[in-house]
Amino acid sequence: MSLPAKAAEHAARIAGVVTIVEDLHAREIGLPAMQGAVTLADWYVCEALRLKQAGRTDPKLLRAAKLLEWLQGQPDGKASIRAILTHGPNALRTKDAVEEALKILAAHGCTAEVSARPRIIKTVGEVSR
Repeated sequence: MSLPAKAAEHAARIAGVVTIVEDLHAREIGLPAMQGAVTLADWYVCEALRLKQAGRTDPKLLRAAKLLEWLQGQPDGKASIRAILTHGPNALRTKDAVEEALKILAAHGCTAEVSARPRIIKTVGEVSR
């Protein structure tokens, strides 16, 4: 089960620990301890959800990053579309995937087209080698 599904259980445990720390002989959990524990458990659930969302990276961006890294490893940071399709990262072995990745890289100022026939792409700016 996930953390959010067990939030109430975690809050009760936190409240129990706080209560015992305050009074070793306590027989019940007081309202202030439970309110504080619910606030703390709520914070942990929100933080866990935030971190989970932050860990999700768009697969399109990941493919574009792989292409950029591969391009940077090429002589002068250049490669033809044909070379990318045949020798580039496995996830970019289709024309549609390459075009999508190149569009992202160009939009971020990482690459530029230096020749139309044959179509050659080069890394630009600070990211080039």
